[in-house]
Amino acid sequence: MTNPERTAILIDPAKRTVTEVPYDGTSARFKELTGSERMEATPVINAGPGGRLDEEGFYIEGENLFEGYQYDDSILYDGDALFEHFSFFRFPLYPELVAGPVLIAGVDQDGKSCAPGITAADLQKHITWLGMSPA
Repeated sequence: MTNPERTAILIDPAKRTVTEVPYDGTSARFKELTGSERMEATPVINAGPGGRLDEEGFYIEGENLFEGYQYDDSILYDGDALFEHFSFFRFPLYPELVAGPVLIAGVDQDGKSCAPGITAADLQKHITWLGMSPA
């Protein structure tokens, strides 16, 4: 179950928080939420209808970890964050280490931003925090 409003999930590894936030799909709002002007988008590839990727990146059919997941969900991030941040996380929606604040946003059939197909509470259960702990 997700919020039908235009929201995203903000993952902040420095604070070790996962929260739903209002998100209108603009680069200005991305900058406000993440502190970064550089935005890249990557499809969430690790859980789709009928399967998921394992820890080594191999597709496993029939083991979807997330009910209600939408294949059009995207990870919005700063591609240079890995070099600027000392707090990281891993989660099963993406096979690589992630650094810096990240947004998980949904995309509707018209290409507009919408709520992702997973809730912040459900996603938080699957995140592994790495790096420095918050002060």
